[in-house]
Amino acid sequence: WNIDFTSGIGSIPTSVVTTGLLGVIAWVTFFALLIVFGLRMLMVRASRDTFIRYVAIFSFVASLYLFTIAIFNVPNAVILALAFVFAGLFVSTTRYAEGGRQWGIVFSRSPRVGFVIVFMLTIVLLASVVAAYALVGRYIATAKIASATAAFSAGDLDTADKAAQDSISFAPSVVAYQIQASVAGARLGQILTSTTMSATAAQKAFQEALSSGINAALTATLLAPSNYQSWLVLGNLYAQAVPLGVAGAYDSAKSAYEKAQTLNPTSPQIPFILAQLDIANKNIKGAKEHLKVAIGLKQDYTAAIFLLSQLEVQDGNVREALAAALAAAYFTPNNPSILFQVGILYAAQNDFANAARALEAAVEVNPQFANARYFLSAVYAKQGDLEKALAQMQAIAAMSEENAQAVTAQLAALEAKKNPFPTNLLTITPAP
Repeated sequence: WNIDFTSGIGSIPTSVVTTGLLGVIAWVTFFALLIVFGLRMLMVRASRDTFIRYVAIFSFVASLYLFTIAIFNVPNAVILALAFVFAGLFVSTTRYAEGGRQWGIVFSRSPRVGFVIVFMLTIVLLASVVAAYALVGRYIATAKIASATAAFSAGDLDTADKAAQDSISFAPSVVAYQIQASVAGARLGQILTSTTMSATAAQKAFQEALSSGINAALTATLLAPSNYQSWLVLGNLYAQAVPLGVAGAYDSAKSAYEKAQTLNPTSPQIPFILAQLDIANKNIKGAKEHLKVAIGLKQDYTAAIFLLSQLEVQDGNVREALAAALAAAYFTPNNPSILFQVGILYAAQNDFANAARALEAAVEVNPQFANARYFLSAVYAKQGDLEKALAQMQAIAAMSEENAQAVTAQLAALEAKKNPFPTNLLTITPAP
């Protein structure tokens, strides 16, 4: 649901949509001429030369086959190039068609006509060279974009940035600038989490990365104003500066995201991102509204449902939070974090039986989930089942020496048949 398709059922139908009426006329004319002249050449005016006839049949069938693939599929550039090569090869065989006529011009007898023809051929040759240069440049640029994407996915930011810059030098494209902006965003994240950089160096590096990323993203929006992904990338860059209190960052990020939402109004991901932005800006009410919009667009959007549940918990709305958490658990029943949330919320409503079931399910999915075991132990103790509570605490202690030291007091109390948990452990109060 969150994948953007750059083409339809095939390359040619997609080009028809993207080029409009002229594209339709061009493709229809091309196929009509190819089929009509092809059938006439092979059925009525077939060459007597066996080799020429073989080449004509092979090239005609091959070109039709490859163009058919382009209609019902999205082949790579090599397949499309071969389709036109075979079509050109077939056209060249029509010279030897039965009954075909050839004519020529003697330039010495018609110097003016010869001059015009030579001039036109020169123009065609120069245009062909320019077109070939542009095509080769675009091919290299596309290959560099693929390299940049692979490097970025692998976390090699320097290689990704260089490949994107190389792609731009051959043929500037929206995707290349988007990659550059994404690389800058990843660098911002690294700077924010760095523990080795000094405050001054981190601030300088952050400003440089933010500036270069915003420039790349803005260039992408200028090249293709209707491409919502460019606006998302721009918003992501501004959003990283919001928690730092950078003046204007929130408004700029929100404006970019809202532009993306206008261009892609059916995507639930954009209102979810807007909700995260509101949370970073401490606008919980706005975040809830955006999350409800996201859930309205995709009712099984687990991430949005779970985040809404957490916000309701912060506001002390346990009943609403539990309803949201249960909805999230319905769509992803094996998510231990969601099951943990459900268990805590049940416990906050004094429904310890359901709380125990949810926490048991969380522990079953992830046996190393120490927090779930701790609260499950508290629920068991609240129910008066101190043996089960002790078993959970022993399981926590067995995970590591650190855990064993942390729960020493609880273990001792449970072994003495006492409830070591504070009475307010399983209650939820609104955040200040």
